Amino acid sequence: MRIDTASIGAMARRESRGWAGILISIQAFAALLLFLPSHGVLAGAAPQAPAANTAELLSVTGQVKQELHLTPADWNALPRTKVTAKGEHDPQPRVYEGVALKDLLAKAGLPTGMDMHAKGMTLGIVANAADDYHVLFSLGELDPSFGAAVVLVADRVDGQPFPANAGPLRIIVVGDKIGARWVRALRSLTVVQVMPGK
Repeated sequence: MRIDTASIGAMARRESRGWAGILISIQAFAALLLFLPSHGVLAGAAPQAPAANTAELLSVTGQVKQELHLTPADWNALPRTKVTAKGEHDPQPRVYEGVALKDLLAKAGLPTGMDMHAKGMTLGIVANAADDYHVLFSLGELDPSFGAAVVLVADRVDGQPFPANAGPLRIIVVGDKIGARWVRALRSLTVVQVMPGK
């Protein structure tokens, strides 16, 4: 039996080219699949999960003119301030950075100064933590014209974010001797009307 080696070689080359072509096609298809979901090219492509920067970080609701539902991007655009305070269990004072509570309330449209007379003097702010802990502040004690208490909604301590069990936001009350109002893991502020006998 005579074997035609030239024919076998040609067939092998054709087959090799065929497999190479298939391999290139598979690679191109795989690259296309990786490209499409991230760019939403196909109609009906799966929606992307919302970016972490669009999740609600803090809300201010209740008896306000303008509800606030702040994302991290909104939060970072607010005016910032620093305070030095010593917590109940801190050996030394620490530097806290964030947004003054009075500035958040002003942004939500709460009255200040002489506009607080009557109804404004009975407004309270309930700070709500992730673990269902609640603390009440009066609007009068926070207003610069009245009590002028320095209360910060902080997101950093000594230049660092808070650990997961305390943050991302924490209330710091400068001058409090006991830390019961230093609310950890703050999630929302609710403005309420406090009326006697109600």
